[in-house]
Amino acid sequence: MRTLVLAAALMTLPMAARAAEPVLSDEFQAICIANRADLSKALSTARARGYQPLGGDAPDGVATMSRMSKTVDGKVWAMVVATGGSPANGGMPAQNFIACNVTGPVTGPASAQALRRWVGIAPQTATEIKSIYYFTETAGGRRSAIDPEDNAGLINAMNANGFSILQIDIKPAATAFTLSQSTRAQ
Repeated sequence: MRTLVLAAALMTLPMAARAAEPVLSDEFQAICIANRADLSKALSTARARGYQPLGGDAPDGVATMSRMSKTVDGKVWAMVVATGGSPANGGMPAQNFIACNVTGPVTGPASAQALRRWVGIAPQTATEIKSIYYFTETAGGRRSAIDPEDNAGLINAMNANGFSILQIDIKPAATAFTLSQSTRAQ
């Protein structure tokens, strides 16, 4: 009898010890939102959450890029952090950007809703599969919408503390959350 009980316990160990699948909004908030001013902290947080580095070159216009992934229950999760910039164009000054993305398996609407609650403003662009939010943020964490078509407003935001863009993409195979921040290039 003791052998049967021990065997049953050992057979259930992998299931009990297996980590629960992460929640995409939790991953994104821990990696990208909490560390949005420090990409090295975003990378170390991702490593601590089980992500492993991937190779690859940065595309044109991207100065630095780090990609990582992990597999949970046979499903691939990915994250990317990048920095770069763009030259002055059409009345807009030269900009620097930092961006952080986490992509996971298709998730229920609760993950996207958690980010919508966090940003706390209406999206400037919204479709069935994509929502984009342009905003500024005070030191106290208050977010205010800005109009992406208002160059003067964007320039004022860049001259102050910059502006951010949150993008939520829900596609048939995966859901991706991206947060980028733009500041005026010095």
